[in-house]
Amino acid sequence: MLVYYDFVAKLSPEATIALWASLWAFIASLIPFALGGILWYANARTKEYAAKRDFDHLRNNQKEISNGIAHLMGEMEDYFRELNRDILEIKLKLNIDAPRPKSRKNKDADYEE
Repeated sequence: MLVYYDFVAKLSPEATIALWASLWAFIASLIPFALGGILWYANARTKEYAAKRDFDHLRNNQKEISNGIAHLMGEMEDYFRELNRDILEIKLKLNIDAPRPKSRKNKDADYEE
């Protein structure tokens, strides 16, 4: 500290004021720098959260679309099964040679060839 006082004591009053002004300017410049770093970090965290939220929305939408397609395919399968039964009934009434229905053991196929 003795060196500091000797240094300041040798300065003129104008130089002392300039020294203190530059010191305060340096300290004042550190505050926006620190605040900028904090804001940058907060924005980075917000963007990370937003990206994760958007990805979760996309994943949930994909699941809903897949479930909707599976439900639609099930309904179409039921509709075609009913349509095949109606066609078979029409063929039987018209005495057209129709394939016999398969046994209950094989539920995937509707008719034997």
